[in-house]
Amino acid sequence: MADRALGLILRHKLTWLALAVMAGLEAAFFVWFAPSALMMLAALGLGLLCLVAWPLIFARSAAFAAALAARPRADEAARQRKVAELIADFEELAFAQGNAQLRMLEEKFDNLAEILRRRLDNGELTYARYLGMAEQVYFSAFDNLHEVAVGLRSVRTIDHDYIRERLAALSRVAELSGEEREESEALQQRSRLYDEQQQRVAQLVAQNESAMTVLDKTAAALAGTKTTRGQASMDASAAIEELERLAQRAGDYAAQH
Repeated sequence: MADRALGLILRHKLTWLALAVMAGLEAAFFVWFAPSALMMLAALGLGLLCLVAWPLIFARSAAFAAALAARPRADEAARQRKVAELIADFEELAFAQGNAQLRMLEEKFDNLAEILRRRLDNGELTYARYLGMAEQVYFSAFDNLHEVAVGLRSVRTIDHDYIRERLAALSRVAELSGEEREESEALQQRSRLYDEQQQRVAQLVAQNESAMTVLDKTAAALAGTKTTRGQASMDASAAIEELERLAQRAGDYAAQH
């Protein structure tokens, strides 16, 4: 979310307007007053200080909160393409749980976003902050589903039933030949690869279930309490804190992979 916020500040028209105004003021000062070298350096330093302070000032504005809460049309179109690709992947891989999670994840995020819209003014920075945390959790779970599809595809050609049957047959041989030992080792390697990917898939699916539970708890907590301008009520604070912790873990996980 921090990267997106910085990008929005740098791209926003008010930032460019502030930069143009500052450059104009500096130029006018130099032309009208013909300052000494020391005064020129002081003016440049003051201008630089104002430019450095601008992101902090703008980040507290309603314009920034509204821009941060809005999902760019191009980003949404790209997301929809990825959703369609993921649905097709899970259908091809016959992994119904993946598409079920994807559907529920979309529904739960949209539901929380709607409750936030109704409980908080979408021009408030608090609204943008909560929505940003929910988005981070959503995208982390979405990335998990992508990894699930990749993991399942990587072992889709491994026939685990055949491997078990063949290893069972080899285990009944009193003394294995060199070729049979080589075959057994190769089968065991493929079996380990299959089991490792299945375990990883199970872990990612479990992480997503936890993420969806947090989205539900946050939505329920906000829906069941009144809010005051700029903050959630105390009854909802625990759910918001849990959402924030999960969003932070999602960011840490993304940085490691």
